[in-house]
Amino acid sequence: MKSLWRIEIHGPSCNAELAYHVLEAMHAFQRSSLEGNHITMESTFKPDEDLYYGTDIMENSS
Repeated sequence: MKSLWRIEIHGPSCNAELAYHVLEAMHAFQRSSLEGNHITMESTFKPDEDLYYGTDIMENSS
């Protein structure tokens, strides 16, 4: 059976800044659930074009 998925690896799809932001988000989800309130995140992340190499995500974003 032929696979419908094709994966191309062009380098890392994540960097330390994104990893930290995701970790903070996961921790905020847990704290929010336990404390019953909103958590303000301190980190930010702005993806660069290399992260979405080979896709049209950046062209379709506002």
